[in-house]
Amino acid sequence: MGRSLKHSALSPPDLRTLVALLVVSAVALTLALGCSSSNPAGSDDDPPGGERIHVDASYAGVEDGTFAHPYNTLDEGIGAASRGDTVVVAAGSYSRRGEISVPIAITLLGAGVDQTIIDAMFVVSAPEDTAPVIFKHMAFEAATFQGSVFTSRVEYAPIEIDSCDAGVVGVSHPPDHSYTVRNSAIDSVRFSHGNSDHATHTLVNCTIARGIDFTHGSGNVVTLVDNCTLGGSIRIACSSGPTFTITDNTVHGIYDVSGACFTTIARNTLPTGDLVDASGGWGGETQFIDSNIIQNGTLEINSGCATVRHNTVSAPADTFAIVMNCGAPANLIGNTVTLPGGIEPTGAPETWRNIGIKATCGEGVIQGNTVDGGSIGIWDVSGATELSGNTVSGAYYGIVAALGMDKTVSGNTVVDCASDGIRFLAEYLSYDYGPFEDNTVTDNGGAGIRLFRDIDLGGGALGSTGGNTITGNGDYDLYVEVPAATTPVISARGNSWDHGSEAEVDAHDIYDANDDPSLADVDLSHRTD
Repeated sequence: MGRSLKHSALSPPDLRTLVALLVVSAVALTLALGCSSSNPAGSDDDPPGGERIHVDASYAGVEDGTFAHPYNTLDEGIGAASRGDTVVVAAGSYSRRGEISVPIAITLLGAGVDQTIIDAMFVVSAPEDTAPVIFKHMAFEAATFQGSVFTSRVEYAPIEIDSCDAGVVGVSHPPDHSYTVRNSAIDSVRFSHGNSDHATHTLVNCTIARGIDFTHGSGNVVTLVDNCTLGGSIRIACSSGPTFTITDNTVHGIYDVSGACFTTIARNTLPTGDLVDASGGWGGETQFIDSNIIQNGTLEINSGCATVRHNTVSAPADTFAIVMNCGAPANLIGNTVTLPGGIEPTGAPETWRNIGIKATCGEGVIQGNTVDGGSIGIWDVSGATELSGNTVSGAYYGIVAALGMDKTVSGNTVVDCASDGIRFLAEYLSYDYGPFEDNTVTDNGGAGIRLFRDIDLGGGALGSTGGNTITGNGDYDLYVEVPAATTPVISARGNSWDHGSEAEVDAHDIYDANDDPSLADVDLSHRTD
């Protein structure tokens, strides 16, 4: 590609053209100065293909864009480039009060973030082109990137920022561009544009001094935040429709208060701050909270529906480690929770705190969770159909629950709690308890199981097969508290107790209505030791 020799820079754009360009502008991406490592132009990871046009602000001789005779302004270098070319920007400071138009898909390649410093407005106006406009190995000081829409088509050149330093990265107004920021050091990120059905936001391998805010409109906007280190939080407060994937980041809080979105939050580490999902829901599973590590905070789900699985939560005292207060389906699977232990809850139950898992959600399962400590290990007044395979130890009360509506309680282990292992709430007397089978409730300081009405521990109407081990508890293994005018039926066949014979179990292991058999019917027949 031939180029003419010249001494002067290009003339600034006509003022009327600039005003028109701003009017049709659809997206603004704002950047300011940060810090990162340098990477000289010409290294092996430079963008391939096309010709190279050189720019050097310190050069004062004859200009033709070659390495020996570079242009000395960005306008000239960009103006001389063709689609797919690379404009190599030498070390130096480049300041431009007006706009610099980037009308085609090219790469601007700096000498390094500590060498090439840009202070300018770029108008990326490459419509009908899916190849990206790339900015690489430079630092931006008060620079603005603005994407413009010139046609009714939705394919506009994506904007990529790679291995750069920046201050605020922000997108406002309806975008149909795609934005990718990778391997860069940024002060903060803000996406606040309107509705869009074609935009993507990608932040990968970035260091972000503060946080990320998504407050944009609705539509099929796809966002990925992956492997970033943030000094602040991620906040999602957009309208319905977008898809978010937030993975493998170190972040001080994740807060989703969006409309009905499709969200995966996985494998993030939160040294401080909470993970809160209070988004809307479409029906069906749209929220997945998976394998996050929350080191000093709470995981709280108030969304339309959610699956919360394999998370590790260490919560401070006087709080909740995991709160599940969403619709259905609501699944709590394989989470690990640690709290300060052995603290007796006081006041009305609705005021109790220091709880490992509090489930007040709709239908789903509470399965395979491990809780160590807390005033209450698991508080279950949910519509879950299964409470199974959970392990609770070191709490004051192991499990506090209202069971019924065909909820199966099986395979749980509740040990070494200061008071009752499992305590059923008197406020929920309209439900029978069970079926209750294959659970281990041992060595708790209070009763093994404390209840107020019918329960099927084995051989009862709800179909329990028994197989429970209820031993070594300080205040009877089964303690039946009977309200006035109530005669509960306790089906307890096929379980293991501290004593061997039915008479000994009835006398020493079960406390039934002040030991008055007329107030409770305990069926221990056909039991198996």
